[in-house]
Amino acid sequence: MKKVYVHPSRSVHLTRKDLGDRVTLRPSKEYTPEGVSFSPTVRHALEGVPFYYTRRRKDWKRRRKFVEEGNEFSVYTPVRKRVAAIPSTIDDYRRTRERRVLDKVKVKRMGRIRVRVGKRKWKYQWI
Repeated sequence: MKKVYVHPSRSVHLTRKDLGDRVTLRPSKEYTPEGVSFSPTVRHALEGVPFYYTRRRKDWKRRRKFVEEGNEFSVYTPVRKRVAAIPSTIDDYRRTRERRVLDKVKVKRMGRIRVRVGKRKWKYQWI
């Protein structure tokens, strides 16, 4: 695994839940290695949501359906610079630029976004 950093205001984590203004995120046990995922931009983070990708029109139909289930996300950023890793298990790194903090990380909410699927691309606006 390559060692990198996540930076305040330059790394984002998305969640549909409003976790509050400041919170400590714990590593997810769903992925290997366990950790908290961050991307350098909201658009990159959206590429990791939902967690499938085929480059076909069918995929964008799935994404549209996913957004219909809930289209508002809270955007969080780390409170301070943290060591992270680029796990070799990430197969979509070119799209997401995901970095994973391998332990607990304090974050603050940057705001909320409303997401929709345009013509084969993500569209979002801050709310």
